[in-house]
Amino acid sequence: MNHSTVSTPSMRQAQHTSSPQRTAIPEHSGLPMRILRFIACLITALALVLAVIAVDVSQYLNWKQPRFARPVQTAQAAHASGADTGVAANVQRWQGLGYLITSYTNGVDAYRAMTPLTRHNSMCMTDPGKVTSAVHRSLADYHTAASIGLDDGFVGVRVMGCEGDDRRAVAYVVAVEQDADNPKALHLDSCAAERVTLVRQDDGSIRPLRHDDAASDRSLGRCGPDAQSSGLIPQWVTTMWIAADRDVSGGA
Repeated sequence: MNHSTVSTPSMRQAQHTSSPQRTAIPEHSGLPMRILRFIACLITALALVLAVIAVDVSQYLNWKQPRFARPVQTAQAAHASGADTGVAANVQRWQGLGYLITSYTNGVDAYRAMTPLTRHNSMCMTDPGKVTSAVHRSLADYHTAASIGLDDGFVGVRVMGCEGDDRRAVAYVVAVEQDADNPKALHLDSCAAERVTLVRQDDGSIRPLRHDDAASDRSLGRCGPDAQSSGLIPQWVTTMWIAADRDVSGGA
């Protein structure tokens, strides 16, 4: 006996109305999530870049080699700063994420500068030896009994930053002094930092144009920092000053 069921029009209509209908999903429904993921990746990448820069800035301020910037040049320079020390000067350069760091040493004199990549042609980057030499001459002429009322034992400079372009720049500096009782003992000037404005001559040489002292009573041996002149020196120079003093004096 055949028990097959005959489908009637009413049954087909019921089956049609009871079957679930599929709704088309728009292709752009996942776009907001993709945008959020992209933004999150950008924020993470930016945070990493800032962290890398912060570490190298800290290394720079403490007179240490950068950890992330790559060396781009290390050279021996014959140019002496201030006086012929008999020691070949050393120039080192590093390039980081948007910045350049230059280090120069020659005997007692030392130089550090950190500038944006956009200023890679400034004298601060291209001529650290000439800049250091000009700064040395400027301070040597100033740290005399005729200028400050006493001989403070000036023997060299620590240049703690340089800002400018190829024709004109400003260097921040602290003098290196010799102990009166022990000529072999060196220390940084404990009074105040100084600022030297430099210009490049037509023959390519660099000379000091202006010298500014952030000390107070200059006629009595530069007693201490002058509150009115404190704006001459950026705050970060103080950090470099402390670190450099430990290095010069051999302190921990």
